[in-house]
Amino acid sequence: MRAKEFKRYIIKESKKINAIIAFDELNDERIIRAIKRLYKEKICIPALIGHNLKQLCKTKGIDQRKVKLFEMTNDKKDELASLLFKIRREKMNDETEAKKMIEDPIYFATMLVEKGDVDGLISGASHTTAHTIKPALQIIKARPPFKTISGAFFMLMPNIPDTHNSEKVFVFADCAIIPEPSSIQLAEIAIQSGITAKQFGISKPKVALLSFSTKGSADHPDVSKIKDATVEAKAFIRQVMKGSKLVKDISIDGELQADAAIVPDVAKRKVKMKSNVAGSANVLIFPDLNSGNISYKLIQRLAGAEAIGPVMQGLKKPVNDLSRGCSVDDVYLMAAVTSVQTQLKE
Repeated sequence: MRAKEFKRYIIKESKKINAIIAFDELNDERIIRAIKRLYKEKICIPALIGHNLKQLCKTKGIDQRKVKLFEMTNDKKDELASLLFKIRREKMNDETEAKKMIEDPIYFATMLVEKGDVDGLISGASHTTAHTIKPALQIIKARPPFKTISGAFFMLMPNIPDTHNSEKVFVFADCAIIPEPSSIQLAEIAIQSGITAKQFGISKPKVALLSFSTKGSADHPDVSKIKDATVEAKAFIRQVMKGSKLVKDISIDGELQADAAIVPDVAKRKVKMKSNVAGSANVLIFPDLNSGNISYKLIQRLAGAEAIGPVMQGLKKPVNDLSRGCSVDDVYLMAAVTSVQTQLKE
């Protein structure tokens, strides 16, 4: 899939779904502007979380008929706090702690996702990633058979003449969550990223687990971890997800250097055994958060690629994080992405 087609695909799919997507940062003008655009273009039904929402709509010119309002009233907070305590009973002393947590709009909104009152949640324009994701990890948790939550970016490459990867769409992971993933976590991230690629129109994901070594060219514990992760990913698909449509047509290989993963001529020279991934990878799995986060930012800033994300992978229900430097367009696109994620089914 080409970069120009990618956004059109997301927008087209989100309009079919008409998901209810929650927003809790209503003091941010970028969120307000995005909400108006979203309902006008029928991308989703925005759900507003907060206090005095009818007055807010009047003040900001939001059409109340096109959105859902979730007032943080005492009755609603008590209801959600009770449910939160049931979920977190082993971690809490009493329900008072749950009532205190539900005062925070992000916990209130996350509980609405868990309860099914809304389909997904977007936050982070005014808060850290940890503030947005922590409630989701505590409440919504991982989608079986996975135990790992990770963050991926869609990297939309610019038009670079005479370049094999011009205008191509890549998935990069993990670029947001796990600083030093274990081999089994890397294996799950690889599979999740392949599933994400499929869900967003990349019909045959080719997943490369990256390293500073290609097929044994270097010997180091860090290389061994990538080799182990590749073996575990293939075994996970073969044994745990056997027959699942989610992983159909996903190819995984490693350990591969970045050039061997994406450049056909380099792959021919470096990879002597058969590989369905080498030279044509479109999903890149980084060995740690340092390399993943640095790489996506460098490509974004130096090569002019557009980065969409981080898209949270592995949760039972979608919760996505915004950058504090996000634009209205970023919020708009993430709402469309979140809408598409609501349709992930076996």
